[in-house]
Amino acid sequence: MHKSTKYPKLEKARHGIKSYRRFGESGSVVMENIKDILPQIRVKLQNFD
Repeated sequence: MHKSTKYPKLEKARHGIKSYRRFGESGSVVMENIKDILPQIRVKLQNFD
């Protein structure tokens, strides 16, 4: 293994960084929940205009 390919792995180990799954069951969304909360999000976003 070349030194440059080891570097990220060593840095992750040194700093305690772990790999997490980006998608999967936790990435699934219930569209009904989004439809219910979307108006509230839009109201909050209007404060940032």
